[in-house]
Amino acid sequence: MDTSQLEFKITTAKEPIVWNAYSFSTISWLNPVLRKGFKKPITEEDLPSIGKGEQASALSTWLDEFIAQTHDVAQGKKKRVSLVKTLLPHVVPALIADAISQIISIGASTGQSLVLQQILTHLETVNGQSSGKGYALATLLFCLLVANSISSNISTSIGYVLELRIKSALSSAIYRKALALSAKSRNHYPAGKINTLINSDTSSITNFIDSVNNLWLMPIQVAISIYFVASLLGPATAVAAGVFVSLTLLSSFSSPFLQSSVRQYTESMDKRTTLLREFLYGIKTVKYHGLEENENKKLVAAREIQLKAAYRTALGYSALIGVLILQNALTTPLTLVAFSAFGNLMIPTTIFPALSFLALLQGISGQLPSYFLNISQAMVSYRRISTFLLAEETNLDDAPLIRDASEGKHDAIFYNQTTFSWESVKKTNVNDDGKKTKSKPVGENLELLPTESFSNDVFKLENITLSIKRGDLVAVVGKTGSGKSSLLSSMAGTMRKTCGKATVYGSVSYCPQDPWIFGGTVLENITLLNPNLESSCTDAIQMCSLVKDLNSFSSGIKTHIGEKGINLSGGQKARVALARAIVNDPDIYILDDPLSALDAHVSKAVFEEAIKGPLMKQKTVILATHLLQVLPNVDCIVVMEKGRIVQYGTFAELMTNTGGILFSMMKDYHTSLDSKEEVDMEKLAVNEKMTTSAVENGAFALEDRNMGHVLLSSYKSYLQAIGFTWFIVQIFMVLVLAAGYTAQQLTLSAWTSSYWGLSDTVYLVIYSSLGIIDTIISLVNYAYTMLSAVNAGQYFHDRALSGLMAAPMSFYSSQPVGRILNRMTTDIRTLDTRFGFFLAAIVPQMYASVGILIIACISSWQIIPIIIGLFVALYIVFEYFRRSYRELRRVSLNMLSPLTAHISETLVGIPSILAYKAGKLLIGIQMKKLDDANLGTFLFSSTLYWMTVRFQLIGAVFTFAVALLGVSGIMPYSFVGVALTQVITFAPTIQHALMMISNLESSMANVDRLSFYANNIPKEAARYLPKDGNLQTWPTVGSIKIKNLSLAYDSRPDTLVINKISLQISAREKIGVVGRTGSGKSTLMDSFFRLIEAKEGFIEIDGEDISSIGLKKLRTSIQIIPQSPTLFDGTIRSNIDAFGKYTDFDLWNALECVGLKEYVSALSKGLNSTITEGGTNLSAGQRQLLCLTTVLLEKSKILILDESTSSVDGVSDIRIQNLIKTNFNSTTVLSVAHRLNTIAAFDKVLVLENGSVVEFDAPYVLLQKENSTFREMVNATGSSNAAVIAELAKEHYMRGI
Repeated sequence: MDTSQLEFKITTAKEPIVWNAYSFSTISWLNPVLRKGFKKPITEEDLPSIGKGEQASALSTWLDEFIAQTHDVAQGKKKRVSLVKTLLPHVVPALIADAISQIISIGASTGQSLVLQQILTHLETVNGQSSGKGYALATLLFCLLVANSISSNISTSIGYVLELRIKSALSSAIYRKALALSAKSRNHYPAGKINTLINSDTSSITNFIDSVNNLWLMPIQVAISIYFVASLLGPATAVAAGVFVSLTLLSSFSSPFLQSSVRQYTESMDKRTTLLREFLYGIKTVKYHGLEENENKKLVAAREIQLKAAYRTALGYSALIGVLILQNALTTPLTLVAFSAFGNLMIPTTIFPALSFLALLQGISGQLPSYFLNISQAMVSYRRISTFLLAEETNLDDAPLIRDASEGKHDAIFYNQTTFSWESVKKTNVNDDGKKTKSKPVGENLELLPTESFSNDVFKLENITLSIKRGDLVAVVGKTGSGKSSLLSSMAGTMRKTCGKATVYGSVSYCPQDPWIFGGTVLENITLLNPNLESSCTDAIQMCSLVKDLNSFSSGIKTHIGEKGINLSGGQKARVALARAIVNDPDIYILDDPLSALDAHVSKAVFEEAIKGPLMKQKTVILATHLLQVLPNVDCIVVMEKGRIVQYGTFAELMTNTGGILFSMMKDYHTSLDSKEEVDMEKLAVNEKMTTSAVENGAFALEDRNMGHVLLSSYKSYLQAIGFTWFIVQIFMVLVLAAGYTAQQLTLSAWTSSYWGLSDTVYLVIYSSLGIIDTIISLVNYAYTMLSAVNAGQYFHDRALSGLMAAPMSFYSSQPVGRILNRMTTDIRTLDTRFGFFLAAIVPQMYASVGILIIACISSWQIIPIIIGLFVALYIVFEYFRRSYRELRRVSLNMLSPLTAHISETLVGIPSILAYKAGKLLIGIQMKKLDDANLGTFLFSSTLYWMTVRFQLIGAVFTFAVALLGVSGIMPYSFVGVALTQVITFAPTIQHALMMISNLESSMANVDRLSFYANNIPKEAARYLPKDGNLQTWPTVGSIKIKNLSLAYDSRPDTLVINKISLQISAREKIGVVGRTGSGKSTLMDSFFRLIEAKEGFIEIDGEDISSIGLKKLRTSIQIIPQSPTLFDGTIRSNIDAFGKYTDFDLWNALECVGLKEYVSALSKGLNSTITEGGTNLSAGQRQLLCLTTVLLEKSKILILDESTSSVDGVSDIRIQNLIKTNFNSTTVLSVAHRLNTIAAFDKVLVLENGSVVEFDAPYVLLQKENSTFREMVNATGSSNAAVIAELAKEHYMRGI
């Protein structure tokens, strides 16, 4: 597919980000965005596009060499590959520029201390009088401050650009790898883990970029600082060096613990993300069966593991910070003690320059915690990403050989003694009692994962020999689980070929049994986003009987479809997928049971107009089906049993073998699909409507976002989460620590000038005591804050999860899964790991800032107006910056959701993507969404350093002003040293304080987003009501009364989808529900579970209005087998007995009743055999039968079957009908059916059209009416089959008279 046109279509005409040397060094290229942000809240439309050099399309090639090397490793040509070595050539130039900038910054900061020494020496020489040299030194100090600011921020900007580029390169490589993974690797890397790799692990690696040059520059800085301290303090410097080095080494011991904690946190997030995806994709099944508590329990258990890791990380980080606080607290006092002990005089010209150099040393140690954390996270993430990129890919030798159609002569598909196998199912080791075994590491160079075994219970196609002629229509039939879908999957290339020869001649279109529908318009789903195919849509839509459907949709073919086609019926999804196959105009169509979800009229029309129609007439079509009436109209039939082809030939040939399987299948199945019977296309659908609706015009709801100032309620909600006690403690801490800091610095000033006239010992005791008290308080407060922040993260997680559990189906219909995943993973991670860091850093910065200002004011009253001017300037810059920074945070979070959604959706549709060769096109879309996500993050981060540059320049002016006061003689000489040493640190101190406040304010967007889920999303009715306790045996008989029932979706409250239905259904009656696609059948069934609440009227069951019963009681008291059943990751046991209520005898008996006992007993673990997410390791028919097993165990008085037999064979269908007659004899059954044979012997048939009752009577009675809609539908199945239905209906009717 041509992606160039796609790029033209989706790229908006925005000015890209461009910069020159000046704008890059000052970040003034950001000014246009900030101007907009100052005037109004920024939206995505206000942002520029990302620069060409930072676009993912340009950066995705960075790892091509590494990917090629991984292929060499897989083939044994190479033993090892290095991701770092591959990246280095692309990042070295930027790292060199960064190193140069940092060296200049180091030189400038060192020069500041030297100039300070010169200023103090000069003032001592001139006895505090003004002179030209003093002014020159003050000017030089100012220039060094500016140079330090510019160079350090150039380094930061380079780091941001480099981070963006590396993230793009890694994310693109991970996504491309995900599309290329073998089935075996996909078992090991579910979509949840891949999402974590892209969203979290790449960020961990890019955060490390800032630390790369510091790994070698920091020792140089330390050496320089110690050298100059030694030049001033002599032998006492050994104390400073000893304390610094020893405590730095001590802090390094926390690194393994921190790294282990980070790894555990990340791995636990993988598991939680997988469970959350499973819950979100299976939400309808959860609602049907009232499984919210069960799913909540699993998610909470996974969260508890993650929470333990979060506490460990907080403690590890607190320990690291504690050591560094001790380092800062002990280095200066002990050094001064030693200096004094050696008999040296405490004079300003020596002490204050030394303190300046010691401050540089302490500044380095202050950066160590973030470096340790970044390195720890990066090492874990690097290993995870490297391991993933080395994972096994799909091998062309493991799939059928694809040749041009012209090479096949007469063959389209040729298999010769070929064996195919599904991949082993990954599972955590379990003992026979079902308990998990202890996890162990799997290897030194791999991720640390639970020990995993691989089930031998894999389905295989064995010794397949098959030749399908070009242009033939071939039907594949067999019992449920016989291998029909597997045979088609092998042709589509999604099963592993283990031996034999297999060749496919020509291009392929593949419609899997579960159609892959992604969030987008109908047109986008049909064309798979390829604009070249749009012109072919008209015919495909006509042939697939979609015309009337689209006419009834709010925006026609541009109507938005929710993820997994949540707002389409099963039949509509199947026909959209078939239309997709047709517009691609392949040589071979592989269709896995697309007719099962269609009613008789539409099924017949699709078969005749599409499958046998002009567009597919000369093409090869392989059709798996349970609709045996089509068999006389196909060219050849393949009969499958236990993974083998047991019969192959024409219908006439196979029917002559009276002992064959096909003959046995056809015994009770009368067919007639006479080509003379024309299909009336006008009667196929009348005013068909979507079964659900996401929102008005079919689009997803826009993501919620606050604008403007952070609301007081947001801070209040976070304070409630972290505790008001914590807030009061922090206010007290700022006051106490600011007082202590000020007193300590004034003591030092008095000591050096003998201002108080005390002895050195007394000065030393006072100075040291204040430092020790400050240290102890800071240590305790830091750990307290970090742990409190984790508690707050848990608070918001629990409430957001509770909000999701209580949300109605209408909410999930309007929300992309990726959006919810983003909030419940990325936002939670921010609260767990980043909030504590921001909060803990604010108090030290705040009290230091207050202390510096007090000292400056005490030093000279003339500083006060300068300080006032300083604050005015800082406020103007901060307010200008803050408006945009806050909004950019909100925008950047929202811009991440589409990327997460795209990744999550496409990973579900891998078989279709591979068959249609749509990988390149989807990679192009991923790159565009990645660019958008990176743009938001880049602008957000750059805005912070835009403020930093301005604050540093303002601080330089402030320092220059104080220096001028000193050299001019206005400020007392004794205060000049302490004043200058303090104000030099003021700019970075106040900058960091305001930076942390800004980060906290912007991160409140995470709080707002989670609070929205906790408090603002709509909620279902009460799950429990006092009345429920009196209904222990309800329903007792299963009688149903529906009175004037009207239903409308929340998104379209004025459009009734069920219109004033009134029915009376007696206990134990069996009711068939039929109607054309979109007539309201499934919607009516959903109303029994109150997935959609009545707008008018009511439903009574055994005299109880269901609206007066708690949802938990209601939904667990009636049972349903949905058309597309969802199974959950676990075992057969956990899926059929979620609450562990039944004995093994009960479970095996139920499995025997549905015909699965033989299959399950043959599995190595029996009832404990693994079920993968969504039940993907079972056929659709087996999934339906497992759902039926659950229903059998529950023995409910009301059973709803929504096309529950659509994916099972005729024998299983008959078994289910017999079960209804026997096991469900005392149960009221409502069965939505397209196979009219299944309801022919029911007591009554309900015919719906446009949400209204057209007919409701016994099948036999309806068949006697000339103009009966039901009779018309029966006749559409063919004359022979219609006769069988009529006979069954008559027999049942007469028996009841």
